[in-house]
Amino acid sequence: MNENSSRAHCVYTLHVERKSQAASAEKVIHSKLHLVDLAGNERTKKLDEAARMKEANYINKSLSFLE
Repeated sequence: MNENSSRAHCVYTLHVERKSQAASAEKVIHSKLHLVDLAGNERTKKLDEAARMKEANYINKSLSFLE
């Protein structure tokens, strides 16, 4: 969450490891899953046009950091 916006984004990363059950093979599979919760703009109906555009700019700016 940044100081100019009331919206926040959240990224969760889940690391999964699977080991082989066979005694002859020491195979390990590693996986990574990213879950991303992007902020919305649910309250734009309550804002005037200038405030709406300003809020949208802050949201877009913070989204660019997720790249």
